[in-house]
Amino acid sequence: VAVWTLTGLMHRDPFAIFVLAVVAIARFLGFGPAVFGTALSVIAIDYIGFEPRFSMGITASDLGRLAIFVIISLLAASLARQKSRAEVRADQTHEQMAAIVESSNDAIYSATTKGIITSWNHGAEQLYGYRADEVLGKPVFITVPEDRTHETRSHFEKLAVGESIESYQTQRRRKDGTLVPILLSVSPLRDR
Repeated sequence: VAVWTLTGLMHRDPFAIFVLAVVAIARFLGFGPAVFGTALSVIAIDYIGFEPRFSMGITASDLGRLAIFVIISLLAASLARQKSRAEVRADQTHEQMAAIVESSNDAIYSATTKGIITSWNHGAEQLYGYRADEVLGKPVFITVPEDRTHETRSHFEKLAVGESIESYQTQRRRKDGTLVPILLSVSPLRDR
């Protein structure tokens, strides 16, 4: 109501600002509050938007316009609610996948295209002997024996041009310097 009152451009057709308000309510508070916001908007539009102002007299044409406003508002609120639900489900899936990786006994870590470690799960701590805070921000080469650095460089080159890398048997170096045989799988991390 305040925005409508302060914005002279909206005075001839007050519906747009009220639809935006209903969509914002649905997006951040849910569908129930959006229905309540739609009802309050209908009252506000009738009271301050239609002639004669500051009365609750509704003409037949005003009633038709309000009905269209209610339908559009509820459809927009429903779409906003569905988007919110989809984002919540996506966040839950993301959290679940992160929990799966973190609780895996397999050593799983990620690195930038420059080879800097960005994540390190519990399985990697167990296998390599480094805590996550010891390796985050460090090059992946801390786990690569010197005679195998060419493998890792080759991985980054292949990933940079979109090539895939088959899993293979190799060796990696633990924190204490001992070598451990592993089955290495390298995959690109893709966004949506």
